[in-house]
Amino acid sequence: SAFVQTWKDRVAEVANRPIGQITADIPNVATASGESPLGDLIADAQLAATRTGGNAQVALMNPGGVRASLTYASSTAGEGDGVVTYGEAFTVQPFNNLMQVVTLTGAQLKTLLEEQFTGGPNNQPFDRILQPSANLTYTYSQSAPWGSKVSDLAIDGQPVSDTQTIRVAANNFLIGGGDGFTTFTQGTDLWSGPLDIDAFVDYLGQNSPIAPPETNRITVAG
Repeated sequence: SAFVQTWKDRVAEVANRPIGQITADIPNVATASGESPLGDLIADAQLAATRTGGNAQVALMNPGGVRASLTYASSTAGEGDGVVTYGEAFTVQPFNNLMQVVTLTGAQLKTLLEEQFTGGPNNQPFDRILQPSANLTYTYSQSAPWGSKVSDLAIDGQPVSDTQTIRVAANNFLIGGGDGFTTFTQGTDLWSGPLDIDAFVDYLGQNSPIAPPETNRITVAG
């Protein structure tokens, strides 16, 4: 306990540093569609961090990588209500994954989204809904057979064709095929950028105060 407390004391100056503000709790709890407000926010941050250099057009975040909610109430450090500290952001994203971007075709992106559901060739053990950036929208149907679950896939409101190429941002865990998303490994023109925590911290600082985003990017058809 003494050893742990020593290091808590040493990192306190960095951990308690305010980095941004929120207007309400931003939870990591999934809604009926599988999105969470915090997962969507992180995807937005990752897209913003990879547009320049990586030429990212959309971003996807694995839900299991969002490890905690952001709470509006002040922590015991006394930073104040609505203030997000570096330590709180790091608790949300503690893995130090690298942000990367690859090129996928529209057909590959659709297959990737099909890999979210059980019953496919990627042996997904349970439904695992990726968190999409705000400009990526689609509909899915649980009752449809695997391979036909995802429809109405669009970027910036424009339908995605099978043959178009799309620059997709994600952390290196996903790009490497983690969580059963094997289609990511078919991506080309790999680009590597900042750490995911740095992308998140920068986005909070540049866009504060941040309200919880609406979880309306994915539509469930049944």
